[in-house]
Amino acid sequence: MAQVEAEKDEAPSVYNQVVNLINEANVVKDQARRLHDLRKVQELIIYKDSNLLDNFLDEMLGFQHDSSPEIRTFIVSFIEAACAKDADVLSKIAVNLAFLMSDQNSKVRKRVMSAMANLYPLALKWVSKTRLVSPTVESSWETFVQLKNQLVALIDSDNDGIQNRALNFLEAVIIAQSCKPATMAEFKPEEMCLNLVPRDHRFISYRRLEAEAKTLFLKLLQLLSSQVSSMNLTSTMQSLTRVAKRRPEFIEKVVLAFETIHVNLPPNLARSQVCCVRKLLKSQLLGLLKHHASSEYQVQITTLLTDLGATQVQVLKALPSDSDLRKRMLKTDDEDRDAVSSSESPLKRTKTEERDDEEDDEDSEESRRNSAINITTEFLYHRLTPENVTDLVLVTMVVLPDTMPPLFQSSYTPIAAAGTEGQIRHLAHLMATQFANRDLLPGLEQISVERIRPSAEDRLETPRTNLVPPTVPSFPLPDTRQPTSMVPPVTQTGKTSKRLHQFGLAHITKMKTASELYDMTVKAFERIMNAEKRVLSGGASVPHMKILVSMACHFNIPRLQEMLEEFILSDQKQRAELAILWIYHEYSSYQGFNQSLLQDPEKGFEKYDSCLTRLLSALLSRGEHRESLFHRIFLEAPQITPNAINIVKQACTDPVHGSFGLTTLREMILTRLRQRKELLFALIDFTCYEKTDLRHQSLEITKELLHNPVLRESVLQYVTMFLRYLLLPSPPDSIFGAERGRPENPGKWDEQSIKACLYLYLFLLPEEPKLIHQLANVYNEATGEIKLVILRQIEAPIKVVGMHSPELLTFVERCPKGAETLVTRLVHVLTERNPPTSELVKRVRDLYHERVPDVRFLIPVLTGLSRKEILVALPKLIRLNPNVLREVINRLLHGKSLETGHQPMSPSELLIAFHQIDTSNTDDMKCVITATNMLLSDRHVFTKEVLAGVIQQLVDQQPLPMLLMRTVIQALTAFPALIGFVMNMLQRLIMKQVIQMFLIQTFTVNVPKHSAR
Repeated sequence: MAQVEAEKDEAPSVYNQVVNLINEANVVKDQARRLHDLRKVQELIIYKDSNLLDNFLDEMLGFQHDSSPEIRTFIVSFIEAACAKDADVLSKIAVNLAFLMSDQNSKVRKRVMSAMANLYPLALKWVSKTRLVSPTVESSWETFVQLKNQLVALIDSDNDGIQNRALNFLEAVIIAQSCKPATMAEFKPEEMCLNLVPRDHRFISYRRLEAEAKTLFLKLLQLLSSQVSSMNLTSTMQSLTRVAKRRPEFIEKVVLAFETIHVNLPPNLARSQVCCVRKLLKSQLLGLLKHHASSEYQVQITTLLTDLGATQVQVLKALPSDSDLRKRMLKTDDEDRDAVSSSESPLKRTKTEERDDEEDDEDSEESRRNSAINITTEFLYHRLTPENVTDLVLVTMVVLPDTMPPLFQSSYTPIAAAGTEGQIRHLAHLMATQFANRDLLPGLEQISVERIRPSAEDRLETPRTNLVPPTVPSFPLPDTRQPTSMVPPVTQTGKTSKRLHQFGLAHITKMKTASELYDMTVKAFERIMNAEKRVLSGGASVPHMKILVSMACHFNIPRLQEMLEEFILSDQKQRAELAILWIYHEYSSYQGFNQSLLQDPEKGFEKYDSCLTRLLSALLSRGEHRESLFHRIFLEAPQITPNAINIVKQACTDPVHGSFGLTTLREMILTRLRQRKELLFALIDFTCYEKTDLRHQSLEITKELLHNPVLRESVLQYVTMFLRYLLLPSPPDSIFGAERGRPENPGKWDEQSIKACLYLYLFLLPEEPKLIHQLANVYNEATGEIKLVILRQIEAPIKVVGMHSPELLTFVERCPKGAETLVTRLVHVLTERNPPTSELVKRVRDLYHERVPDVRFLIPVLTGLSRKEILVALPKLIRLNPNVLREVINRLLHGKSLETGHQPMSPSELLIAFHQIDTSNTDDMKCVITATNMLLSDRHVFTKEVLAGVIQQLVDQQPLPMLLMRTVIQALTAFPALIGFVMNMLQRLIMKQVIQMFLIQTFTVNVPKHSAR
């Protein structure tokens, strides 16, 4: 209890202390004192009692307008700390950050840039996890995106400090917008990564974030080849290393970039700076070598480290303990290390094949360039013989300076593995890279020839040795070609009688039966699949996938396809690329891009459709259609077949995870231009389903697509199509089916089928008010039952449209013939809870006087009419049925006039107006009596004072109203206390010598109901 009481006492003291400190900071002029007070406030409301953060956030942010740059810089630090403590603060400080980013003081701007490196990943994580997306959250995110674009543009700034901070920000964005591998899930679990972004987010595109991260990473790589300062060069290298360690997918490009910068350092660096850069490059490579994901690139990194002067001890120390390369280096001598180095070429060729097969059209130029580099590397490797190298040295001796340049002397490092096969191949690769920088790659010519004249081997997708046409050297080269070995002819001597046969497999092999061939093929396929782990460790994953896919496609053995399907689904996250490669291989065979030896070309589409649907169906049946592979197949497959569309529709109808299927369908509509029409129809078809959740989600997506300029017309066409279904004599079969909630077509329109055709139209009407004109045309020709359903269902969307809509006002003004009841209903709905606008009153009045003289049109706008217009309309209004008449009385007595702001008519004025109506007609007399009874039944409005005033005014009129005595009797019945007042009024009538017959007639008309009393 003592502790609880102490906490209660402490809270007010902290609150008061914060208030005093903020007041003092506003008053004190000493900058150091103010800064001290604000730091103390930060400590109290963030670290001591964070509940006070929301109370004093606005007061602290107010100091961003302070004249002192130090105070403004501190506010940036405060914002950073507050957001780290409570992520919800991000919605309140986005605008403040944007304001501080435009500060005139460079120190403040730099501090904002530094803070954004921490705040942007935090903002992305906050927005991704926010379940209820509000306009505030969306606008805050847009502000952060604008800040991000502003900071990214500063990467090209001439100011080294600004460029350095922009560099750090790019690093944070790349890490936040890229996927974390599953092997690193436990490393910094709180770190933001693309895995945390839902694919069905309302305003964040998963694919756009991923593509942007790759683009920004390329910007970092470009900085290495530009004329940057030594500080930013080292910062770029460190950022690239950190990105590669945390996102291993970038390791390959980082290693290649380091390999290039090793031989192409910027010429503006001084001698000491060159030494520092090479020393840093060496340390960064050693750090990468320690990373567990660098196993595929250890040979490249080791060779590069050797060039930089790293000793074998340093390399061994950096290699992971379980590394195969480490074990071989410890076990073998220099010859073994040469053999290890020689494995670099197959690795590079394999990686080049991976890039050539997997890069899409946007990266085709880069893939072509890399292929040319490797072709040239292979060409140079076979010609870097001791003789040729000696000739090269002798020729270049002529242009060498007399003394060694200081820059070369400072950067030169003796090569420990000089002359080995791995080093020769590395040197060939470096020379090919130099040729690439000057656009002098002879390998480009070979690629062009291969593209124009694809060989049969290329169509079969079998790897072949790169051949490069020889270039004319600048010095003579010895002919190193070996003479072709010829098989000596077989001579027959007279001493032997045996006939000699040339060796051939046909003479020594035995034909296998079909079952044996089948078993051997299946077992070989199984062994290849089981070798996946060894293949991955050796860096040959792409050839491994190609072999599996080729066997499954070319051998007409269903068992192989079943095994490949099971293999993919057993670990779909790691084998997604295999599934995509399988689909593309079948599509290539279908289109004739590659030659299939065992396949009938006419059945190509069937095989492609079978491959695509079997994977999708398997994922759907296993309940894994919410996983990324299902989504990825639909987005990356070259063509979506009708069967595949049916599968995604089944996924959308899943009662639990249907939203994932709808998200996939939405992405396909946005990205697949050729099949957009049928995919859009598949989405809009869900809008007539009876399942509420599915229908609402599909309507929301359709509304989003309506705002897309490219899809707008297509969506409106489908809206019109569903609306015009109502003009058919019977509902179409397309809106019926068990999955739609309406199993059978009854053959006639009922409420359920009518509403099914109206769902899409009514949902999009508030977004596109122009659709109201189409409804008028359909309403005019529709049957009575359809009209009733339309009048009932139109209420909700019309309230959203509102009476200020220009399209609605135009519709009321032009009111198509036959749609008068629809217009009346719309105006009633709009004025039910809100007074009509002057524009609406004007159009209804004009419509009543010029085209539709139906007094019911005036009821919704009675409060907008003048008193004179109301009095003119009253004789017609009282002839309406009692329910409508009661609504008229309520609007007149309880509404507010647009002109005066008060009641259109007071209770006494309305009662007197009823008495003044001509009652010569018996029917009119009955209507006036009914209306008068309605008025007098409301005793809260018609009090005895009101009735006394009305009677007095009626008595003074000439001639007396016919219903005067009836009203007097009803007033006495309701309020007996008026007897004295009534007697005085009667005496006045007697003194006026009113005709006795008038009284007799009046009593004859009014008294019978009361005579019994």
